[in-house]
Amino acid sequence: MGYYVLTNGEGSYITLDKSGNKYIPIRSSNAAHKFPDLKRAMNVLNNSITTSIRSHYMPEYHKTEEIVEKIETERQSEICFREIENNEIADWQKRIMQLLDLFGGTDNRTSELSEKLSDVDKKIVDVEHYIEFGKFNAYQGWICFKMLQNLLQQRRQYKNEMQVLQKIKSCPISKEAIKALSDSVAEAQNKVYKPRKFTELFSGWSERRN
Repeated sequence: MGYYVLTNGEGSYITLDKSGNKYIPIRSSNAAHKFPDLKRAMNVLNNSITTSIRSHYMPEYHKTEEIVEKIETERQSEICFREIENNEIADWQKRIMQLLDLFGGTDNRTSELSEKLSDVDKKIVDVEHYIEFGKFNAYQGWICFKMLQNLLQQRRQYKNEMQVLQKIKSCPISKEAIKALSDSVAEAQNKVYKPRKFTELFSGWSERRN
């Protein structure tokens, strides 16, 4: 990158006198007229300057320093003013607490089911003895059958659910591990920056998120 000037090599340059629209000599390199290419410089030298002056001047190339300017692009603007997304740590913490509820609820539900199972077992025994010692017609026999069937089906439901709870309790991810995970997430959510060396820079500041 550069431009051409017309000079006599002794400190005199050609400039454009805008008032008279003529090319004249001047003793200032800063005021010299700058031509973007050699062709234009030669055209002015040969056609716009008197012969007596022309013979003492010649084109001279000046190299300019390449200046890189930062131009704000749409992409840069988009990054600069992009809305900061809210983190979802609180949502993950909520899901972890749901896991804690899952593991924590198994003990209570198991105890509840044990009582229900004991109760239905007693009812089954009563119906069985009622059938054993009673005399029934066809309809009464069908009613006894339906009572016993209903109790047995209920008993099966209780036992199936207890089996599921046992599987949850025996899962490798224990309640204790989930609790430790919850504590770690809470610590990350409330993490603050602690100065390494320049503690004086943060003197009097409120806590800064890391």
